[in-house]
Amino acid sequence: MPHKLSSSDFKTIAVCALIAGVTLIIGLKYFTRAFSEASIDFRVNRDESLPIAQNFLEGQKIRVEDYRHVSVFRYDDSAKVFMERTLGLERMTEVTRGPVRLWGWTHR
Repeated sequence: MPHKLSSSDFKTIAVCALIAGVTLIIGLKYFTRAFSEASIDFRVNRDESLPIAQNFLEGQKIRVEDYRHVSVFRYDDSAKVFMERTLGLERMTEVTRGPVRLWGWTHR
């Protein structure tokens, strides 16, 4: 048997929708400030990093044909936390977009 919504039900739905909208806006606005990983500038993706690693090893006269390859995304969490606490999140984001690279691809 269908149940009709009362005016208090509609008010509850409206309040919930309003709260959801406000939290969505706040979340979108401050997400990159709360999570610095969200602002990573990928200059090289996983597939593009393999030839770079292979060229480096060839320059070192290391042959890799007989080995299995694995690429892993890595970052230095200790350095990230240290920089967040000493520089602040905004300054750390600026620094990691420039000279300091905490995130990158590792190949083995």
